[in-house]
Amino acid sequence: MAKLKIQKVCENCSKVFDAQRTTTRYCSHKCNSVHYKLKARDSKINKANADTIKVVNKPIEDIKTKEFLSVSQTAKLIGCSRQAIYKMINSGRLKASIIMVKKTIIKRSDIELMLEQAITEKQPRMYL
Repeated sequence: MAKLKIQKVCENCSKVFDAQRTTTRYCSHKCNSVHYKLKARDSKINKANADTIKVVNKPIEDIKTKEFLSVSQTAKLIGCSRQAIYKMINSGRLKASIIMVKKTIIKRSDIELMLEQAITEKQPRMYL
């Protein structure tokens, strides 16, 4: 068996070295270990970031499945403040039901109806 001497560049430290096989990627075991640990670290970071995104988006996903929403949930769904939702209710643009002294609920179909009317009417923009 002939011993090959192939000039290669280490993928970790970028040094030129003589490889005995065409599949060799690193100049030493140390460079191989460093690169492996770097890949493992990056995969853990990516997994943690993906889990964080799932946790952040979970409340919105829960809101999308409900038929009746509170004022706070409606504000999160639309992307505005609770005060803006109360102004819409008081002006009559959004229908709501007061079921207790401090509990107001809004039907999802009423939210969709309000948004459809806002799109079709093309009202001039009001700044609050």
